[in-house]
Amino acid sequence: MAKPINQSIQSVNANSWLIGVTELAPDDPHIVLCHDVANASAVWTIGSNTFCKVKRLVEGVTSERQTLDFVDKIVDRKFTAPKVIYSVQIEDRSICIIRRLPGRTLAEAWPTLDSYWRQKYVDAIAGICNYLATLKHDRLVGVDGKRLPEYFLANGEQPEDFDPEKLSKTCQGMGMNCSEFVFYHADLGPTNIIVETKPQHGTIGIIDWENAGFFPKGWVRTKFRLCMGMDLSGDVEDPSEWRSMVQQSLGKIGFEDYAIAWFEWLKIRMQSTCR
Repeated sequence: MAKPINQSIQSVNANSWLIGVTELAPDDPHIVLCHDVANASAVWTIGSNTFCKVKRLVEGVTSERQTLDFVDKIVDRKFTAPKVIYSVQIEDRSICIIRRLPGRTLAEAWPTLDSYWRQKYVDAIAGICNYLATLKHDRLVGVDGKRLPEYFLANGEQPEDFDPEKLSKTCQGMGMNCSEFVFYHADLGPTNIIVETKPQHGTIGIIDWENAGFFPKGWVRTKFRLCMGMDLSGDVEDPSEWRSMVQQSLGKIGFEDYAIAWFEWLKIRMQSTCR
């Protein structure tokens, strides 16, 4: 029987660790579990410059490694993304070791930023979404043509049924244009955006690309409207301020909003599930 996801890295002795079934003896033995989501995913810091991400495999879904390789080849992008050092699939999970981006998360920075820098980062993310939307596909899929793990569009009775045609049908039912699909990160909350420790140049890094792929353009702004997982955390007056500002900025450059249609769809889905 496979170990729980959060036991994928284990200490052997003071200077050696097991990653899956592979023994690792790092120069810096300080390995700390920093993120744990039930038995679905976990993240460890390895020293000060590296992360190890372990995620339960979902059959037929695009891996983050594949997406990061795709992102690395995007020309003229206005953001940085993590570099993959090593990745492997073992038993029921994927293991990916990546370089840490310098700086701090926007979630950490937000309470210290003035209105100028807040708006600058908002507009930068909207601009990045607009640029990535120039990359297109004819199906709602990941970068390698496999399925996308977008739970916000999945059927309630089968929450991991990410069949592209079913997800496209859901989006069409909300009124979205599904004649083409645009590349979108799909989880641009403030914990997934890396900014400078002290704002100077406005450089941005983006992490956690496991949900990225090709979606209807209408989903870009809509996801910001409805996903509380993109909220700010900690000591902030309005947790939804970040995603509210981004969706407004996206609206100014032509992105449509289907949040009302999504909530209507969700209501019908929940009613049918409860029968």
